Amino acid sequence: RRRYASWEDVYPGKMYERPYTEMMEFQAFLQWRAAKHMRFRAEIIKEYDKKNPVTAHGGQPSIAQPGSDAEGASVGPKWPFHQAVDRGNDWDHAEHLDGYGCSHFPFWKVISEEDFGIRVESTRSAANGKALWISELQGGSARNGFDVYPSVRAKPQQRWVWNGYARGAKAVIFWCWRDEVFGKESSGYGLAGYDGYADERLEAMEKTSEILNRHGDILEKYVPDKEKAGVYFDVNTYNLEWSKDGCAQRAMKSIYGYCRALERVNIPYTIIESGHLDIRKNLKTLFMPMPIIVPDEAA
Repeated sequence: RRRYASWEDVYPGKMYERPYTEMMEFQAFLQWRAAKHMRFRAEIIKEYDKKNPVTAHGGQPSIAQPGSDAEGASVGPKWPFHQAVDRGNDWDHAEHLDGYGCSHFPFWKVISEEDFGIRVESTRSAANGKALWISELQGGSARNGFDVYPSVRAKPQQRWVWNGYARGAKAVIFWCWRDEVFGKESSGYGLAGYDGYADERLEAMEKTSEILNRHGDILEKYVPDKEKAGVYFDVNTYNLEWSKDGCAQRAMKSIYGYCRALERVNIPYTIIESGHLDIRKNLKTLFMPMPIIVPDEAA
C-alpha cells in the first residue's frame, strides 16, 4: 500500500512506532537471515567433520528476546539496540543442528529458580528431541565494567546443574574455568575465579563429577515426564508488539506468567512454536498467552 517510484525508495523498517508492515517484515527478514546463517555454518562444518555433533546456543531463549527497550522486563536483555528475536528463532536454528543449548547467568541477570527452569524448557522444546545442553552456565561472580555482581556459592550453582539434568540436559558447560582477563568482563565468571568461593564450588563439582561418572548410563537414558500442557509462542506477536512499543514485553511476560504457573504446580509442559506445528504433542491443554497473531494453520 505504498507508492514508490523505484526500489531505491524502499527502506527497511528500523524504528518502532512507524508503519507496522515494514517493521514486521524487516524483523522477519532478520530472523530468516539468522537461520540461513546458522544453516550455512552447520553445513560447512558437517561437510568436513562427519563424526562430531554440531551444536549451537543462544544468549537468551527466543521467548526472552523482546527487544532492547525492556524497561522493567526482568527476563529480557537491555542492550543498546535490538529488535525482537533478532538473533533468530531457536526452533529455526535447531532444525539444522544435532543439538541446542542456551546461556544462563542467574546471579548476573537476576534469574529466579522458576525462570531458570523456563529457559531450559524453552530450549528443550526448540531442540525437539535432539541433544539439550546447558551450554554456558555461570561459573563465578559476574563483572560488567564497573559493576560487580554477587559471588556464586556452591549450593545454588549445583541446583542449576541438577535442574538442567532433571529437565533432560545431557551436558553442562561452564563459562568459564578461570576469570576472564580482557574487556569489561575482566575478573569475572571463573568457576575457579577469585570471588571468594572457588574452593567450595570445586569441592561440590567434584562430588557431582563422581555421581555423573558412577551413574552416567542411567542419566544418558533418562527422559523427563511427558508434557501434559503446551504454551503457545508466535514470533510474529513479538514482532508486532515491538513495532508498536519498541519492546515485546507484554507478550514475553504473558508467556512467562503461564510457564511460572506450570512450574509452581509441577506440571510438565512444552513451548509450542507456531511455525513448527508438526512437533506438537498429544497435550491435554494448550495455553495461548496474548495470542494477537494466530496464523491460519495454527488456528
